Amino acid sequence: MRRASTPAEKLRLLNALVASAIAVFFLAHSALGTASLFIEGLVNSVPWLVWAMFGAAGAHVLASVGATALMLTDTERPPSSRKKRHFVLKWATGAVLAASIAVHLFCILCPGSLPVFPHQTKVSFLLLLAALAWHVGIATKSLARDLGIGKRTRDVMRAAYVLTVFALIALVVLAS
Repeated sequence: MRRASTPAEKLRLLNALVASAIAVFFLAHSALGTASLFIEGLVNSVPWLVWAMFGAAGAHVLASVGATALMLTDTERPPSSRKKRHFVLKWATGAVLAASIAVHLFCILCPGSLPVFPHQTKVSFLLLLAALAWHVGIATKSLARDLGIGKRTRDVMRAAYVLTVFALIALVVLAS
């Protein structure tokens, strides 16, 4: 892990650590959720995991706002138009992910509430996983740089995470 010296670097490192924790929480949550498609009652066994993810997601959003503000107001090294486009894409994919999480929660808390759409819960899983794969695919480069991870390891990390998400999609489809 690299050593952060400026306030902006410290905030980015904190955000990277929080994002990494979210990834671990998500993988645990999704593994249990996917297993619960095959083993009834399993999903209710660890509600603290969901609350930990929400707390980490809130911290991630706050740290992302701070890091973005620091980047946009940096007078020594102002961001290029390419960097600004990348930030817009990360925020857009994050917003799609947040909307997907809201739909996922609605479908879990109110199963069958949309009678014209009987498989809403499984479709919400798939939408959430696709949004997550998209956001992670975009944000992994920044995450790896902020953690001091090299390019080769970063590419392997990105591929492994996205493949894991697609494997979960396949499991959800198979369980349907």
